[in-house]
Amino acid sequence: MTKYLLFVLSGVCLWLPAASAQQEVVRWLTSADQGLREAQKDDKPLMFYVLASKKDRDDDLEREQDRVMSDPEVLAQASHFVCVRLSRTRDREFLEKCGIEPTANMVAFFTSSTGEVLDRISAGGLTQRDSITQKLETVLVKHRKELLTRLEEVLEDTEAKTRDLTEALDKIEQNELRDADNALATFAQREDLNTSVRRKCYDVMATLQTDVCIRTLFEHSFSADEQISRAALSELGKCDPPAAKYLYDYLRHDHPDARLRAYEMIGKIADVRDLQPATFWETAAEAEQTSEYARLRQSADEAIAKW
Repeated sequence: MTKYLLFVLSGVCLWLPAASAQQEVVRWLTSADQGLREAQKDDKPLMFYVLASKKDRDDDLEREQDRVMSDPEVLAQASHFVCVRLSRTRDREFLEKCGIEPTANMVAFFTSSTGEVLDRISAGGLTQRDSITQKLETVLVKHRKELLTRLEEVLEDTEAKTRDLTEALDKIEQNELRDADNALATFAQREDLNTSVRRKCYDVMATLQTDVCIRTLFEHSFSADEQISRAALSELGKCDPPAAKYLYDYLRHDHPDARLRAYEMIGKIADVRDLQPATFWETAAEAEQTSEYARLRQSADEAIAKW
């Protein structure tokens, strides 16, 4: 399973896949146009590193920047950017469009996938690991908020084509946009969704595994439409143990069918052994049922703690 690093900035939680142990240097492109094309294709922000000719660069400063750029934490974050090394002279026109002064040297600036400048960092800042990691975090948060807004607009468009809806769902999944969970829950309520789009929506919910996503899948598993019910239940069963805690409340639901399904799904998700059969719940006294729920939760909590 992919490991993730958690960054927290201004109350925003950002889970990012950890960089591969084999990645030891930033992958630099040398063309602004190529960088923008890649960024637009993958919906990534860009980091542009501006250099003057060799004779105008400080060797010690450059070595220190290279050292920081090889730091594992910097590499982990930089992997979420399209990185482009620019020449101050060759790329003068592009730099001017971005508002970068003609004397810029050994500095970096960040843009959206459309080329909108989001932030900058000085030559000195590029020698400080904490400085550059914080700057990368800030830009990623800005980018993901903007990306989320665009994708939510697609999901809200009742005239959007299947291809566009599927692409939006793919990008939410690929970018782990957990803040999209409410939009996904609302989207899943639409009765006009075709089977493939609905299945994709449920698949994304099972990937994000937020409280809202898990509860939505659980509630849709009771749909009168058998296809919808099966699809929601199937994706719910693929979730990881930590998702089980979002179903605990359903163990106290008024309806016995909801309590039983919550019991079974918590057991499946958290891999709890020796679950009681459906017949147990038909005949067991209330005290026995309460005791079994407590055992289930304890076992699930243990599985979550080990995850």
